[in-house]
Amino acid sequence: MKNKNKDLNMNQNNPIANENDAMDPNDLFAPDWKEKSLSRTRRRQERIKRHDQDYEPLAHSVPSKQESKDIVQIDPSVLQQDQNSTKQKDLDETIEQATIASKLESSMNQAGTKTHKRPFLVPALLLSVALIGSSLGVSWYLGKDATGNTLATLYEEEKTQYNDYANTIHSLTKPEGWSDQAFENLKFAALQAYDQSQLNTLSLALEGNIDAKAQADHLTSVSSQNGIEAFKNLFTKPDSIPMNVINVAEHEDMIDFVMSYGQSAAIDPNQVTLGDVTQQMPDLKTFDPAWGYIDYGIGCFAANGAAPTVIADVFSFCLDDPTLTPYRVAQWANEAGYALNPVVSADNNIVLAASGQFGVNLNPLLNYSTLITDQIAYGYPVILITGTIEAPYFYAVYGLDEAGNWLAYDPLSASSPVVLNPEQTEQTLIKAYALW
Repeated sequence: MKNKNKDLNMNQNNPIANENDAMDPNDLFAPDWKEKSLSRTRRRQERIKRHDQDYEPLAHSVPSKQESKDIVQIDPSVLQQDQNSTKQKDLDETIEQATIASKLESSMNQAGTKTHKRPFLVPALLLSVALIGSSLGVSWYLGKDATGNTLATLYEEEKTQYNDYANTIHSLTKPEGWSDQAFENLKFAALQAYDQSQLNTLSLALEGNIDAKAQADHLTSVSSQNGIEAFKNLFTKPDSIPMNVINVAEHEDMIDFVMSYGQSAAIDPNQVTLGDVTQQMPDLKTFDPAWGYIDYGIGCFAANGAAPTVIADVFSFCLDDPTLTPYRVAQWANEAGYALNPVVSADNNIVLAASGQFGVNLNPLLNYSTLITDQIAYGYPVILITGTIEAPYFYAVYGLDEAGNWLAYDPLSASSPVVLNPEQTEQTLIKAYALW
């Protein structure tokens, strides 16, 4: 009884126990328990969704208690399908979020790359602008002369002047009576007479040459070309120089002689003397302006006066007569008929005739080099006539070199004396004379 009362008191003091004592065991799995279990499962799923979805809000909210109460029973298979579907959606959303995150990271990396490149790009751009500006400044400075005109403009003017002159020379027509060779030689000399030094200086200055720039700073106008004036005058008035003189230009080394005609033609050859001829035989030239322009033979004395010039060399020395010039010998030769034909034969030539005319002793030599060398060694001047009778060449031999060669004056050559090999000269020898 005591125990029974005790149990009764315990049950009264524990309401839950009292209720359980009255509940059927099946009531443990009543709908209200299942409802609460489903609610907890969904809430856990929703929390997972909210944790994974960083960029969009939940598409639906947690069901309320009232809605939960309306769910009476759920099939376990349906619950499993729902869970699988939820997992697939979660997986898809996770992949989408990973893709978005990857794109975002890539975009941020690109932005970072541009940000890193910019510090290099901007200074490089500024440096390029600075260099271009400096180049333009230098070009502007180099292109200015003392008057403010650009050197480039001055260069173009100088180049135009030269091109115009060159084109004029190239387009010339040969005047009547001029030989082809003389015409070509004079055209070439005319081009060479143009002073291109200022043109070259301006060109170098524009290329940045410092020394040329220093010289170009003082240039204010195109160069005056005084050296070409004589050629311009000649080609404009081809009869301003006698044709006989013009054709002497067939020999390139006679160009200066031809172009000096205007300054030297007025010399009176009768007033010219040879100076001191007592100590050394003079080395006279056919193209000396004192007598070179006179008519002689079939042309100009400069081209045809070799024989009178050699005779004047030797005879003036033998006679100690400075007045016995080539001009005087030429006057006699014209009268005696030797101007056109200086060598009629080996024993009838201008040298043999002149010895009698001017009173110089003469000794004809056999055409043996050893005999001629002996006479030269004894101190006698020797006149040699070489070549052919139709085209003779004259030398005045005055000595020997260490090898025994003959030292001679060539009346047609500026490079005198010349050295003649005795054996070779003997092969073309027409006549040789020793004089005293």
